[in-house]
Amino acid sequence: RVATRRYTIDQVFSFARKTNMHVQVEDVSAVEKRIKVEVPWEKVRERLDVAYKQLGRDVHLRGFRKGKVPRSVLERMFGPKVDGEVTRDLVRESFVHAMKEHDLDAIAEPVVEEADIRRGEPFRCSARVEVRPPVLVKTFEGLVLERHEHPVREEEVDAALERKRLDSTEFVAILDRDHTASADVIEISMQGRVGRHKVDRPEMMIDLSRWDLSPLPGLVQALTGLPLGSKDHLLELRLPADAEQKELAGKTARLSISILAARKKVVPALDDDFAKDTGEADNLQELRDKMRVRLAEMAHKHALKEVREAARKELVKNNPVELSPSLVERGIDSQAER
Repeated sequence: RVATRRYTIDQVFSFARKTNMHVQVEDVSAVEKRIKVEVPWEKVRERLDVAYKQLGRDVHLRGFRKGKVPRSVLERMFGPKVDGEVTRDLVRESFVHAMKEHDLDAIAEPVVEEADIRRGEPFRCSARVEVRPPVLVKTFEGLVLERHEHPVREEEVDAALERKRLDSTEFVAILDRDHTASADVIEISMQGRVGRHKVDRPEMMIDLSRWDLSPLPGLVQALTGLPLGSKDHLLELRLPADAEQKELAGKTARLSISILAARKKVVPALDDDFAKDTGEADNLQELRDKMRVRLAEMAHKHALKEVREAARKELVKNNPVELSPSLVERGIDSQAER
C-alpha cells in the first residue's frame, strides 16, 4: 500500500515555489480553460525518492527485514503504483496552484488529458476545466418595462374580512347529540385497505361540511349520520373510475371506522365586537379601512415584483451568457431529484 498525503493551500504554494512550476492557461471557450503544467525532473525525482523511502519503511516482503528492501526491488514490484500516486499528487497540487494563481472559478473537477512520469524528463500534465461563466451586463439602458398597479376593490376587502372571520372559528365539543348530522367536524380512527394499499390512521380530522376535502371520494357522505359512539364500524366504498388519485381509481375501500370526538363550528359574526376581539381595531369600519390599506400594500409589492421579474428577463435576453455544461447537468439532476 502506498501512502497518500493531503496538502494545505499553503503547502501547495510552497511546493510550487520550490519546484519552479511553469503554468500555462489557454482559453478553450468562455466557460472552459485548458491548464498546462510543467515540473522539472529534479523535483519529480525528489518526490519519488520520498515515496519509495516511505514505502520501504512500511512494506513487508518475505526474505527482507522491515525497512531493508532494496529500492530496485520496490521499483520492480510497486513502480506503477508509486508512479500513479505521485502523479495524482502532482496533478492535484499543480491544478490547485494554477487555478488560484490565475483566479479561475472552477465549477467541476478537471478532466485530465495528459499526466505521465517519464524518467529524466519534466513532468507535464494538462487538463480541461469548466469555469463559472462571466456575466457582463452591457445592454441595460432603454428597457421598456410596465408596472401594473392593481387598485383594491371592495369585494376583495369583503373576501379578506371573511377569511379573517373564518380563521377565528371555534370548535366546540358536542356531548349531547347522538349522531354526526349535528356535527361539523369529527375526529376518527381509520384502519383497513384501499385496493392493495394499507390504511392505518389512528387520529384523523374530517370536515363534514367540505365534501371537496374528503380524503377518499364518498367518505364524508358515508360518515354523515353515523352514531357519535360508533366503534369499529365497517365501511365499504367503491371509488369512482375517474378519481383524481389514479392509483386508487376504481378500487374498493374496506375500512373500520371509530368516531373519537365531534365538534360544532362556531363562527363569530362580522361586527364591531369581532373587530375588537382581533385587537386591531375598535369597530368594524376601522378594521375594514386597515384591511384595505394592507391589501393596497400587498398589491404594490406584487406590482414591483412583476417589474423586477420583467427587468430580469429583459436583461437575460439582451445579455446572453454562455452556460457551462456542468451547470446545465446539475440543473437537470436537481429537477430529477425533486
